[in-house]
Amino acid sequence: MLVAAFIYFSVKSMKSKRNPLLPTEWALVGMLPGIAASLRRHVAAAGKKNCMNFFVTCDPVNIRHMYTSNFANYPKGEAFAEIFDTLEGSLLTTDGENWCWQRAMARQDLARPELLTYLSRRWCDKVEEDLLPLLSRAAVTGTTINMEDLLGRLVFDLSTTLVFGVDPGSLSVDMPPVPASPAFDAIMEVAFFRHIMPASMWKAMRWLNVGQERKLAEAQKLIHGFVLDMINKNRSQERGTAAPVDLLSFFMTNYPDDLSMDQTGEPNKLLHATLISFMIAGRDTVGTTLPWLFYNLAKNPHVVSAIRDELAPIAAASHKQEDGETLMVFEAEETKPLVYLQAVMFESMRLYPPILYERKSVQDEDVLPSGHQVRAGDVIFISLYAMRRVDSVWGDGYREYRPERWLSRDGSSLLYVPSHKFLAFNSGPRMCLGKEMAIAQIKTIVATVVWNYDIELVQGHAVKPKLSCCMQMKNGLMEGSKPTKSGNQGGFSFGRSGIAARLCSHDAAAGNNWYEFLTSTLLASGHTHKIRGPLASSMNFFLTCDPMNIRHIYTSNFANYPKDEGFAEILDIVEGTLVTTDGENWRWQRAMARQALARPELLAYLSRRCRDKVVEGLLPFLSHAAVTGTKINMEGLLGRLVFDLSTTLVFGVDPGSLSVDMPPMPASPAFDTIMDVAFFRQAMPTSIWKAMRWLNVGHERKLAEAQRLIHGFVLDMIKKNRDRERGTAAPVDMLSFFTANYPDDLSVDQTGEPNKLLHAMLIFYMMAGRDTVGTALSWLFYNLAKNPHVVSAVRDELAPIAAASRKQEENETLKVFEAQETKPLVYLQAVIFESMRLYPPILYERKSVLAEDVLPSGHQVRAGDVIMISLYAMGRVDSVWGKDYSEYRPQRWLSRDGSSLLYVPSHKFLAFNSGPRLCLGKEMAIAQIKTIVATVVWNCDIALVEGHAVDPKLSSSMQMKNGLMATVKRREGM
Repeated sequence: MLVAAFIYFSVKSMKSKRNPLLPTEWALVGMLPGIAASLRRHVAAAGKKNCMNFFVTCDPVNIRHMYTSNFANYPKGEAFAEIFDTLEGSLLTTDGENWCWQRAMARQDLARPELLTYLSRRWCDKVEEDLLPLLSRAAVTGTTINMEDLLGRLVFDLSTTLVFGVDPGSLSVDMPPVPASPAFDAIMEVAFFRHIMPASMWKAMRWLNVGQERKLAEAQKLIHGFVLDMINKNRSQERGTAAPVDLLSFFMTNYPDDLSMDQTGEPNKLLHATLISFMIAGRDTVGTTLPWLFYNLAKNPHVVSAIRDELAPIAAASHKQEDGETLMVFEAEETKPLVYLQAVMFESMRLYPPILYERKSVQDEDVLPSGHQVRAGDVIFISLYAMRRVDSVWGDGYREYRPERWLSRDGSSLLYVPSHKFLAFNSGPRMCLGKEMAIAQIKTIVATVVWNYDIELVQGHAVKPKLSCCMQMKNGLMEGSKPTKSGNQGGFSFGRSGIAARLCSHDAAAGNNWYEFLTSTLLASGHTHKIRGPLASSMNFFLTCDPMNIRHIYTSNFANYPKDEGFAEILDIVEGTLVTTDGENWRWQRAMARQALARPELLAYLSRRCRDKVVEGLLPFLSHAAVTGTKINMEGLLGRLVFDLSTTLVFGVDPGSLSVDMPPMPASPAFDTIMDVAFFRQAMPTSIWKAMRWLNVGHERKLAEAQRLIHGFVLDMIKKNRDRERGTAAPVDMLSFFTANYPDDLSVDQTGEPNKLLHAMLIFYMMAGRDTVGTALSWLFYNLAKNPHVVSAVRDELAPIAAASRKQEENETLKVFEAQETKPLVYLQAVIFESMRLYPPILYERKSVLAEDVLPSGHQVRAGDVIMISLYAMGRVDSVWGKDYSEYRPQRWLSRDGSSLLYVPSHKFLAFNSGPRLCLGKEMAIAQIKTIVATVVWNCDIALVEGHAVDPKLSSSMQMKNGLMATVKRREGM
């Protein structure tokens, strides 16, 4: 209903105006569309039916008027304080006497020499002890990293140290989750939405505790808990002879009557808001500036060279290099006089200001220098983002990143740019008191990183701003690392080998930081990483990709490592099936599955159906795309193909999702949801997701809807299975086999409802076939599109079969390969296995510990512990796959002469599981994939759409986040 109301009132508003894009108060989104259309004119005016007006400006003379000349007439206003109610009463939201008092207090505090000395030392220590080791590890392992996350953690720790005198350690080797950090982001994101929608609406949402307001309430709770925790740590830490210099200690010592805490450690309301405001001020300004600065440097390598030229004399004169240290860490005093480095920073802040807009209210009637008349109660928004595009200030080249615009002709000094033209640090009486501190901090960090490392962006990774009050990145800043050549930088000779690391990635798909981070953690930890359970419980979590551990768990001591009850709860839709059970029930079901899947008539039936489906469903779509030049989503097509084949296997019914009209098939994405939500259930405490399930909110609401759709799909397929015409041959599908051979255990009642176990088993077999084959195919075509030499080699192996085929003599235009023809092809199978090594269909396995044991890695495990096996990381263990593990190279699976497949034990390649749980459908899946790939590769050329980002989704299976967009051409000569 909200969407319908939005469309109705928005269209009505457009029709009522001569120019529908002039700013107005639209339903739900307020005046945002009009603002976006009008900013080029430097001032946009918008009004409601009442007498209040909204103005949006980026005119420097207006800004000088409001911020300096007539400052008292343009306060923050009560509405601004309501929007930022988390900071209510603090320096950022107040006016008048209260603001004057707090500003004087802050000036006194931030100007203390002992504070500046302390912080300068902490910046250097934090960079040297935490940031550089992580970058160095990325350089050695070639890991893709999210620089925005690293820098955000660094600045979060530094801001917390400034405010509380405590380092929370969010930037450390194990990269612990820090819920308070994204909670601070949520404050700015929700403030953005509060700005653009009517106050009555967001207040109603707050009262109902829904949407963004629910998110804000949770964020405020997390931040409140964080503040209390830091206060307790501040109080309990050992005190030396020197007085503490952090802000909390300063406030408590110098303003005990105004800023106090009770005996329980609870700060009063003003102190609480003040501490949070200083956290936000430090964290959001510096933490937002740094990622965009490195983004600009990565896009402008000539600027990096100029920075190094400026740093070279300092590095050459440093005694640190004489001590044989390999990494140069710059001090704040060393970087303070560097003008080019400061110009680099200011130019980045001009293009990407940390805070996107300022808001002012009007106290008394006035006329702005632009000629606009404002009245009491009007609201003015100042767009810092638009200010960067004022060509009268920055020239015609305002879009370019050019630090030289800030420098004198000879480059020896910074040009003066008044703050009303460059508002990154505010202007007038509200000029940022921490400006010099922020500049020093940024210069220290940038100088050290730039001197020691080369920066490159991940190819294809989209860097975009998020909808927020501050310029956060929507997708992070993805980068990776590898060592560079030794040599000189900026004229200075390094002691060892140049120490620079180029941050890049091996392919676009490496851009998902979760899987890459998990892998780098495991590789850096010796392939096994231990995590203590929550709330100091006796349970431990182990992450491993160690083949010896896997052999031990899956084979040598199989009985001690069952699936646990927690796993069965996480995948509750298939509870009681092969994938979630152990013991006698598992053995009985496995024997039944072996009997069902080994039937020759089933294999022959599926082979025929796979061939027919490719001919009648897939190839016509590819041919049409080739003729029309249409871009297609290969992941979507292949998913529909495999969905139909899996349904045919399980129910003996083709649902026809891959047909000319491409019908909606809600059950198919519902199966994806099962795997998506399973991932989130694994990643959060059980009590949280169970509470969400009880409340029917978030991912659990999405899961409930998916389960309803899948249940309906199963019932529909059972009905079609019963209603279809029966020939003389007995049906071979799994449903018919189960109900015929195990009627006492697996039955369907007269209404068509299967019993609970049969229902779960049917869903399990659908998921097993669909997720393995469907996911493997998408990533395989991705790898083939990126490696045309592999495609040529596959065609060379297929050529003798095609030449011998009688169908070619009959002048058929498309060659379709049979399963029996592709079965002996070893290179094609190596192509499949190599793709599944890099992109395993199932990303991790989970095991519980039954009795105390010692893993081959030396880790002691106890009853109740949980072990997570990362298949993604297993494909990147260099002791198994070699130093070139990141490359797609099918030859690694072949004998020297290429005539046979090398044996790789399943505990090193876990795509089809291992030990007693080895996948019974392995050969069936390989046959399907080979038939499909051979036919498509022989007849078509597949190319990726340029610029399309191919990333894995956060899920239990290796689904693609954005699909696989491709173009198709008929192969020449075919």
